[in-house]
Amino acid sequence: ASGMVAGLLCLAAGFLLPPFVDLRWRRVQVRRRLRAVGSRAGRSAGHVSAGLDEVSRRSLAAALLEEALQAVGAEVGEVLLRCNGAEGLEQVAVRGLQKASLAAAPAPSGEGCTVAEWVIQKGQPCICSSTPDVFPHVGRTYAVLPLRRAEGVLGVLCVGSPAGRALGQRELTCLRAVAEEGAAVLIQALSTSASASSSGHREEELEVLGEIARAIGASLDLGVTLRNILTSTRRLIAFDMGEVTLWDPLRRCLVTRGSLDAEAYHAEVGLTYRLGEGYSGWLARNRQPLLIHDIPARQDVRPKLDRSDYPFRSFLGIPLESRGEFVGTLELISYQPAAFSERDLEVLQTIGLHAATAIEHARLYDEARHRALELASLARVSATVSSSLDLDQVLRTIAASVLEVVGCNRSAIFVLEEQTGLLRLAAAYGLSETYVAESQVLPVEVGGRAHAVATGRPMIVEDITADPGLRRLAPLAEEEGLVAFADFPLRLGERVIGMLSALFARPHRFTEAEQDLLAAFADQAALAIENARLYIRTDRELQRRAEALSSLQRV
Repeated sequence: ASGMVAGLLCLAAGFLLPPFVDLRWRRVQVRRRLRAVGSRAGRSAGHVSAGLDEVSRRSLAAALLEEALQAVGAEVGEVLLRCNGAEGLEQVAVRGLQKASLAAAPAPSGEGCTVAEWVIQKGQPCICSSTPDVFPHVGRTYAVLPLRRAEGVLGVLCVGSPAGRALGQRELTCLRAVAEEGAAVLIQALSTSASASSSGHREEELEVLGEIARAIGASLDLGVTLRNILTSTRRLIAFDMGEVTLWDPLRRCLVTRGSLDAEAYHAEVGLTYRLGEGYSGWLARNRQPLLIHDIPARQDVRPKLDRSDYPFRSFLGIPLESRGEFVGTLELISYQPAAFSERDLEVLQTIGLHAATAIEHARLYDEARHRALELASLARVSATVSSSLDLDQVLRTIAASVLEVVGCNRSAIFVLEEQTGLLRLAAAYGLSETYVAESQVLPVEVGGRAHAVATGRPMIVEDITADPGLRRLAPLAEEEGLVAFADFPLRLGERVIGMLSALFARPHRFTEAEQDLLAAFADQAALAIENARLYIRTDRELQRRAEALSSLQRV
């Protein structure tokens, strides 16, 4: 009984409290409850940053609405919040309403807008008359209050009056206190959530970048490294097409060495970019990043293949540098406008630092491996020349080694016949039967196919299509699909005894190392031919002497 009396006294004291004390108590209660709800929402969402905002928004809005309804003894209301900075409002908490929304009712001022829009524009609450056929569970009036923040309005709180009653100034003042405290806690919770989301995303991003760095550097094979760069980049940045180009200092152009989903495009545009040509050429010339949000609107720099059947909308590319030297480019393309952000650029630049170093290491390894292959091939050819007098076998071994080491598409070795002075095809790899048949015998003349033999000097053509006059040096080049070739004379002292040819199906810049290697193979071929001829001459001399000795014995 004494407990009941104390309770009644406290309740009576509550009704007799001055309004400012009641409001202060109400603010404290709202603040405590919403903070508790926000804390539980954060813990339940865990570290999933995208879910934390949504859980917090709805849980806090529901708690805010509950406090508002209790404050005035109502049973109907809703909370609407802006969604990710958009202009519209999203209903995130509701009580007692079926389909209709209090906030969507027309503004009482007759300004042609909803009451929620009017409250947001004016930044002040509004008490509206209720319509029984639209809001059957709402009393005579309902209040719509703005949820304020420093830079504007976060949303609105709508509360219907209890059945048969109207909201007065006292209830509106109380609801204002609830709305202000609720908005403050809601903003704080969402700011903390956004910060945690950003921090969590940043930690996840750093973790992925670490995995990317390990994946990129996991192989010293250049082809594998370039594929790893693109596939790893796609883990953090969405794109439709990607490519890595490497700078060729001899040809002074970029060459596409790795790509993702760009095969059809490269089949038409090719694999090389000159300085200033397309986006790749722009990156090579300017040596600075390029971010284009809307490709059709950017006319000062255009893709190399600028056609409607490749509707590129966004581009992101960076130059790759290692130890201050330009290495190549890393480029991404999207068919969506504004697909890449400044943050994507920062991420790509971080990936580019790892990529450039990995490319440089892979190239050094590739050069070392190639050099080892060259030495092994030369050693194998030398051993074959020393151990075999089968000229056809030795020349076939040399022709195959040229393909393997130089990387050309076709190779051939011609031998100069001592009796006729004509050049005869002795070994070939990759050439068609028609080409072999047409090239069985070549006349030795300056300006012809055997120009290198006629002059005694190497004949190097990097692109036969660049000058129509060069076609006479390789009459069957177009039919055979040959674009570049190098002919080296086979020399023994001052004598020329044949020719070694390396042929490419695309333009090719013969490096000094490749020319030295072809010259070494040519020397080995000349030595093999000379050894075979010496063997034949020696064998014939021995046969002649044997026959002479046999004749003397018969006499």
